[in-house]
Order: sequence, then structure tokens, then C-alpha cells
Amino acid sequence: MSHLAEEPSASRRSSECEAPGDVSASSRTAMGRRAANLPSSAESRPTSAFAAASRWTSGDYPSARPATDRQDRAQGDIRAVKKALRAKIKKERAALGQEYRQEASLRIIERLKTEEAFQQAQIIFAFMPMAEEVQIQALFSDAAAAGKRFAFPVTFEAGHMEAFCPRDLSRLKTDRYGILAPDPDTDLLIDPADIDLVLSPLLGFDRSGHRLGYGGGFYDRYLKRLKAGTPVIGLAYAVQEQEEIPCGRYDMPIDSIVTEKEKLNFRPGD
Repeated sequence: MSHLAEEPSASRRSSECEAPGDVSASSRTAMGRRAANLPSSAESRPTSAFAAASRWTSGDYPSARPATDRQDRAQGDIRAVKKALRAKIKKERAALGQEYRQEASLRIIERLKTEEAFQQAQIIFAFMPMAEEVQIQALFSDAAAAGKRFAFPVTFEAGHMEAFCPRDLSRLKTDRYGILAPDPDTDLLIDPADIDLVLSPLLGFDRSGHRLGYGGGFYDRYLKRLKAGTPVIGLAYAVQEQEEIPCGRYDMPIDSIVTEKEKLNFRPGD
């Protein structure tokens, strides 16, 4: 969820995610070389980025230094608070109802389209939403017509996630958690350095830019691999806002949040 070759030019980056059904032999060869750096299927199975393995929590990340007893206790407290927050937010989000979520999702899409970061991006790392997340599917066809390319997450064991650009959105496969995802054996692996914008799913957020995910730590790990300055926009319903999201040692903040009611900027100078 591997740094690849040196960053290509903008024109090359744009063309590497070919139109559906139009992946050249050279692109497939390059894709094979890149995918060779991933864990083998025998070692790790692709799973949904949004239904992460439950045994992974934000406090389980490998650390360069042994944690002190006090740090371990603090991380344990954070995990407990996060677990309670996840249950609370899931309940509140589900209570919105399908009709509200559909209308709110359209408002979020329209607000997102006005953002400079979105308008300038060529390769966008997005997500295929679960039923109660912000439904952004309508964004894909409109943006593709404007020359934008979308990559989507494929997750592996040990909290590893990669971005893959599908040849054809209609050929995404349902993984074992019921989420549509690219096929890492046939779709194009995208170097994190090539990504211009990340659209992040989330469960909760606060006004300090802290993001509460689903407990797998996939995004926290992946965001560290982006090139400096790559904007990360969280998409959520307003009801998902919390007074405070507890922040652990490995939690990565995001730059902004777009809801059906407003856009919140956390990056200095925005």
C-alpha cells in the first residue's frame, strides 16, 4: 500500500493511466516491474482500505524506538477513546438516512469541484465509498472527461496500501469486504510521488485537522510517502465533526475537510 522510479514529467504521468482498455504493452511491462516490488499474493492478500483488518490499530505501527511504559499507557488510552468515537460516529452517520446522504454527497462534490487543488490535479487518489460514506462516484465520469485520472486503494497485510489506476472503472472487483477495488495483477501501480491530490475517507474529524479513520492505519502510513505539499482533502458529512479527535504518535493530519455545509482549511496560508 513502494517508491518507484524517478518522477516522470507531467505529460508522461497523465498518459500512464490510459483510457479504459487502452493499456500499451510497454505500460503493462512497466507495471509488471513495479508490481514486482509488492508483497506476493501468498504473503499478503488485497483487502479494502476502508474495512481494514481489525487487529491493526493506530498504536500498532512499528516504532524506531521502544515505547516507554507511560507512552504505552497513553497509546492504550487513545485507542480506547478512538474505539468509542468510532461506534458513536457510525451510529450518528447511519441515522442521517439514505436520502440525506445522497443530497449531501452531491453538495460535497460541487463544493470540491471549486477547489483549486482539485481543478489543477491530474492524478487523484480517491476511494470507492462504502454505503454510508460520501458517495463520490458521480465525480469520476465528469472529472475523467476533463482529463483527470483516478487511482484507488488496494490494501495488503501488515497495514500496507498502494494506489492503482484501473484500466476500466466498470471492471473493478469486489473484494472480500464488499468494496470495489482495482486488480493489482492487471491495473497500473501509481508511485505516491505522482499523486497530485488525495481524497480521503474518514469516520471523524475535528477543527484542528485531525482525522479519525477505521483503525487500520493504512492512510497514516501512505500519506507519509507522498511528495511534500501534496494536498489531502477529507470528505465527510457535517455530523462527523467531533470536538476533539485524539492524536497518537503515528496519526497524520489532513489539509482540509469538505462537508455539505462548509470547507475547513488547516494548512497554514490557506
